[in-house]
Amino acid sequence: MVYDIRARKAESLPGVFSQEEVGRLFKAVTNAKHRSILMTIYSAGLRVSEVVNLRKADILTDRGQLFIRSGKGKKDRYTLLWFY
Repeated sequence: MVYDIRARKAESLPGVFSQEEVGRLFKAVTNAKHRSILMTIYSAGLRVSEVVNLRKADILTDRGQLFIRSGKGKKDRYTLLWFY
């Protein structure tokens, strides 16, 4: 019987922006289209590839949801849509 003994790689948590930093990030973007994309990515927790594939029909304002097609692992999912 052979055992494979290796040291585990230390997993670090991702950095988190403060509210002030997030506000400065949004204010730094002057183009309204780019700002709305950035706010959607941040508020809904989307990946760039997911936001690129969004369609107008995927925005369900009456239910407050976004439909994400072929996200990570090629799976479809719903996420919350926040209004400002």
